[in-house]
Order: sequence, then structure tokens, then C-alpha cells
Amino acid sequence: MQITTIEVPQLATEFPIEKKYAIPSDSKPYLVEISEHQLNATFSHKAVPKLDKDAFLLANIVGWEKLNLISGPTNVYYADTYVGQSYINTRNVEDTLRLSFGRDKKVLITRKLLEEFSNKKVIGGNKKDTYTFEITVKNNQNIPLKMKLYDQIPVSQQSEITVTVNEITDAIYNEENGILNWNVNLNSGGSKKYKVSFTIKYPKNKSIKVKKYRTVAVPKF
Repeated sequence: MQITTIEVPQLATEFPIEKKYAIPSDSKPYLVEISEHQLNATFSHKAVPKLDKDAFLLANIVGWEKLNLISGPTNVYYADTYVGQSYINTRNVEDTLRLSFGRDKKVLITRKLLEEFSNKKVIGGNKKDTYTFEITVKNNQNIPLKMKLYDQIPVSQQSEITVTVNEITDAIYNEENGILNWNVNLNSGGSKKYKVSFTIKYPKNKSIKVKKYRTVAVPKF
């Protein structure tokens, strides 16, 4: 006889409520506190100035798997202030649960095209377009900043179009998808500049469009 093992997902979770509540029988919904837990968290930032000029604060929480949580939306508060709604996915297979705490207005980021280092030329039967961007990060917090900063170099999908990287200021570069990332560390009040420069060569009878990042779903704030 062959035996097949299957995994049956847990359909329900029980939470014993230790406190006593008096709930009126008026057919209205009421919220009650089930339990309260305190967990250690480390904070970090992420930013993609090509898409959004703000930095987003993330909480990295360990030990969450012991709380018997269920997947669902969460109301997020930071320094006793409501900052938005996120989502807890208990199918997270990692040891660390990451929650977004929204935009951090104390981290200033700019990304601008440097006109003096950007140009368009026609050489023989080809065009050469050079783009140079400068990214500036300033930490206006009273604590040090750790942040993942992302940008992107275009990736050619045709052999007659080539992309040459001119400068990426110490970035980690993934040649397959063109993504650049930096591990930014700034003291309070500190700032750093990063330069991204590339040249696109293509036949002069063609027109190109530098592709932006794809759109993805993110928690709302």
C-alpha cells in the first residue's frame, strides 16, 4: 500500500481572551484587546529616487513566529502616531518579519540630471545619448542612518543597441537587470553624493525610450 503525505493548512487559530469585557447586545461591532507583546526590532531605510524621492523606514522584527499570528492588514503606529496600514504575511519563510513604517521626511533625497555631463550626438549612422544623474542623500535625523539605495542602468534588448556604463560611484551593479544598489551609512547631519552615468548607442533611424522601473504593489501610506 502506498501512503501519500499531504500538508493541511491551519484553518483557524484560537486566542484565549484573559480580560473580561461587557459588550452591549446592539448588533454593533466592538474591538477588544486579545494580547500585547513586545519584540525587539532593528530599523533601516530603503529608497528608489528614480521612482520616489522619499526614503521609507522599515522595521526588521525577529521572534515573530512564536506569537501564532494570522495573515492580515495591520495598523502601524510610530512614536504614538498613526502612519498607515501595512500587511503581515505569516507565510513568510524568513526569520525576520519586515514592516514598513512609511515615509521618513527627515531623510532628504534628490536625483537630478546633470545637463553639463549629458548630451546627444550623431556619429556616422548612429546616435549616442549620454545621461548623467547625481543622487544626493542627506540625513537630518539625530541618529546615524543605514539605508539601501537603488537606481538602474538601462538594459538593451536588441543587439544593435548598446549601453555603456560610464560611472556608478561604488555601486553594486547587476549586469543582468541593470539594478544598482548602495549601502548608505551616514552620521547625523551627514550627506553623500552618488553619480550614475551611461551612454546609449543606437541606429539614427530608430528612436528609443529609457525604460523606467516596473510598477509593483506596495503597502499604502
